[in-house]
Amino acid sequence: PKKEGRTDYHVWDYHLEPWFYTYEHPIWKEVGKIAEEHGGHGGKDYIMFWRIQQCLLKGKPMDQSVYDASLWSSIVPLSSLSVQNGSAPQKFPDFTSGKWKSTPPVELENDIVG
Repeated sequence: PKKEGRTDYHVWDYHLEPWFYTYEHPIWKEVGKIAEEHGGHGGKDYIMFWRIQQCLLKGKPMDQSVYDASLWSSIVPLSSLSVQNGSAPQKFPDFTSGKWKSTPPVELENDIVG
């Protein structure tokens, strides 16, 4: 059978431990235990706040732009409007006035860890 990478892609590999250790992200290696103990959503909330803190402390750009933050923040009020209007779809505002089409993605800083 065809193989992609280390396993047959038609067969699920239930032995996940080796995969976790091989591909675990450096951030998770550094703060994963603390994140699991103190953060919601399995530690992901903690990791997100930790990343913001590290970027600020080290003078690095954030992982999201102000436009991303505005869009994410609009989900609750738009959901509320949808519910008030019988689950009618709501149009998301384009906070970038179309510039999202030509704006390069935010590069994640890999030197935050350590």
